[in-house]
Amino acid sequence: MKENIDTLALILLDSLAFLSYNQKREILKNANNISDILDKEFLLSLPNIDKIDRVIEFLTRENLQKVEQEISKYTVITYLDENYPDAFWQLEDYPLCLYCLGDTTLLQSQDSLSVVGSRKTLPQVLKFVSLLVKQVAQNRVIICGNTEGVEQEILSSTMGQNTICFLGGGIEKSFNNKELFTIAQNGLIITEYYPTHLQKGYQFIDRNRLIAVLCQEMLLISGSEKSGVRYTVEFAKQNYKTLYALPYTIGEPSGELCNEEIKNGAILVNKLQDLVKVENSRPSLTEQEKIVLSLIEQGTTQEDFIIEQSNLSVQEVLQILVTLEIKDYIIKSGATTYALTKF
Repeated sequence: MKENIDTLALILLDSLAFLSYNQKREILKNANNISDILDKEFLLSLPNIDKIDRVIEFLTRENLQKVEQEISKYTVITYLDENYPDAFWQLEDYPLCLYCLGDTTLLQSQDSLSVVGSRKTLPQVLKFVSLLVKQVAQNRVIICGNTEGVEQEILSSTMGQNTICFLGGGIEKSFNNKELFTIAQNGLIITEYYPTHLQKGYQFIDRNRLIAVLCQEMLLISGSEKSGVRYTVEFAKQNYKTLYALPYTIGEPSGELCNEEIKNGAILVNKLQDLVKVENSRPSLTEQEKIVLSLIEQGTTQEDFIIEQSNLSVQEVLQILVTLEIKDYIIKSGATTYALTKF
């Protein structure tokens, strides 16, 4: 107990649902050591702390053992830990603790895609989502929530492979289907809420800021003008994330937000290759093909110069250029010039 008393004290403080993050941080700011918050005299000396009587009632050494038992089956990452995600420091209301089940190394991924959308999404769009995330999850980390519609489709399709699932409440109060247990076995379930905390409506908006800030890129699947998804998109834009969106026909309510964001600069997505990493979605190359492709990447785009610098025969180079086109690595930019394919 002595070795982790500060950690347990921090988690105990975090478990007090009646305090805001600002109030919890104010308490911590005044403590020399985190375990000081268990001292009644210290707590009474704090200025302007609301509900101090309740705080004193709960912040006791006797309650540390209870906390230790309640978190025993989870991995808890605190803001003091080295593996705390750097991305969350961008938030003014960064979580003090993260409660996890599964592979926490996914949090350190430098190649992640948040996929967000409405509960009310067209069936044909959900089919596209299923195909997309199955492909993307082979080589990238998918980040999502666990509500109905788009998020449920993601979880059903990936079954947790390379998937981080953020919950809007405590883990013990959020397990509403068996799939979440599978996600924990194959990927990661995570929440900023103490395991026994109930899900509340406003917490899903709070959860969405974590989904938005952790990713490198975000894909918007669906959403009406008044959809709660708008908050997630705004969080992503405020944190300079690359935003993609699916296009919709005029008048489709579930596509209003997508069309609006495309109009405002989001990248239009209408095929799997727009988001599946190029190097993993096309056939592998022979050594000779790699030589030719490398020359084009370095700016040698004329057939004559490619032949000269590759030390390959004319016939070999011409055949390789055709093959690279078929494999979708290059395109013809002129009669005898080539350029890299852009997705």
